[in-house]
Amino acid sequence: MSSPTAAEALPGLTPVQPLDRSLFTLLPRIQILFDKLSSGAAQSEVTAEAYALREAFSKAKEAVSGIRGQKLSLEAQRRVIGRIEEGIERKRYVSVKRYTNVTTPSTSIFASAPLSPIEDILLLPALSAPDNSSANMFNFTTTCGTGADATICSGMEKVFQEAGWMISQILEINATINVNATILPFGLGSSSSANKAGSNIQSLGGAAPARTVPLMDADNHARFYPQAVVRQFNSSVTQNVEFSEFDITMQINSDEDFWWTNKSATIGEKEYDLLYVTLHELMHGLGFSSAWEDYIHPASPTALTPNILLTYPSTTSGDAGDVTFGGFVEYAFDRLLQFNQSDTSTGFEYVYATNVTTELNTLFPALLNVTYATAANLTSAFLDDDAAVALAEHMLAQATTAYSISFSHPLTSNNTGMMLETSITPFSSGSSISHFSDSEYAATRDFLMGYAQVSGVTLQQTMASVGVPDEDAYGPFGPGLRIVLAGLGWRVRGGVPGQGSTAEPGVVRTVSSGDAGAVNARSATMVVGVVTMAMCVMTLL
Repeated sequence: MSSPTAAEALPGLTPVQPLDRSLFTLLPRIQILFDKLSSGAAQSEVTAEAYALREAFSKAKEAVSGIRGQKLSLEAQRRVIGRIEEGIERKRYVSVKRYTNVTTPSTSIFASAPLSPIEDILLLPALSAPDNSSANMFNFTTTCGTGADATICSGMEKVFQEAGWMISQILEINATINVNATILPFGLGSSSSANKAGSNIQSLGGAAPARTVPLMDADNHARFYPQAVVRQFNSSVTQNVEFSEFDITMQINSDEDFWWTNKSATIGEKEYDLLYVTLHELMHGLGFSSAWEDYIHPASPTALTPNILLTYPSTTSGDAGDVTFGGFVEYAFDRLLQFNQSDTSTGFEYVYATNVTTELNTLFPALLNVTYATAANLTSAFLDDDAAVALAEHMLAQATTAYSISFSHPLTSNNTGMMLETSITPFSSGSSISHFSDSEYAATRDFLMGYAQVSGVTLQQTMASVGVPDEDAYGPFGPGLRIVLAGLGWRVRGGVPGQGSTAEPGVVRTVSSGDAGAVNARSATMVVGVVTMAMCVMTLL
């Protein structure tokens, strides 16, 4: 017996018929059907599952008819219907579990990507304010690398635990966040007094999501979400996702001088507060990072694109074998990037960074899912497209013009978001865009995610200098940072702030000790599965 056709499976359904959000509960059933199809299950078993799904779909449709106020967009309806039709008619499916080892066109990854629940999460009732009663939901597996002092490593691990406890107080975390922390000498040479955008910089450490998961957002764009936040979502999102052992990868440079409370009574002039550094880096691991980089000329940026998704049909990868272009893909952070100014003289009049991503992908329909002999051939194809290169160059101009890009508020349409760091010239991978504006917020409660840190000053002293009381429930986690975390899908205790910190004209952060030494963030590139990720690292000048 053949499987029912789409027309038989969906009697009387038209593309414009409103559907309630409860229809999303059918997605697990859809994925079960697709799993049976892809695993070569018996035809009778597949047919029975298809008919059961048809019946459940019909009942759900009838149950929600006439209900107002909870209608899905037309695009969302088409996604649900399209996924059923794909399973019943075309009998093909690429499991979410295989997204780190893709052997088919990348569009299949996104066709099977779970729907992001972030819009629903943002509309949930606000949680109560933090009261320091939450358990530490971070688990650190710490490795003391060759050349690192075991006693120092032991002290550092206690600081990691303190940072995890602090973050656990402001976020609702139901699934433990596992961090792979390594303390090792980076061996990058002595520190330099180069400018903030210079290349001769000594790294303090770095962190990034250990894995990202593709989710389909309500705007019909697939983005890579950090595993740490996806694991907090309900089972309808996570049931078919194969997670990595670790959620965050973090490295700390044992060559550098760090201070923590139990190490000595006072911080040294050239020491850096490890708690400050750890909190900052864990924020990157939780998703505070943009995909906009120059992946073609990283050493000397000339144009920016989101992450370039590459898949390798053969067993080799990179220039040694075939490579398939899967499109330009954003991270979750990029969903709310907004331009604060346009350039009418050049035609760059976009509102959101996602508009640029869409345009870049639109310019490459002939390249999408095309397999090239080498990655270099794909690069040449991109560089030969003048329109695409010009657009990427305009994005670089935005990313190197002060106050040009902000992280917009996820719940309000007015511009109450946070200004991002776009004043560094030339563009600094991992620093530009992926931090708050240092000039705007260094003297405010949103200092933590600036790209500069003062040496010889403790986290507590920094908090006092920007007016954070000792008894403040949020401590170093300013309102702007909490807005970003909410925009990434985290449930923030006390609700989503209405706006972030506002800099007072002429106010400059003052410190009680130390010199003018600063810390800035830069990136080290690593590959996780098929996703090239920028590890945001904190570095000293």
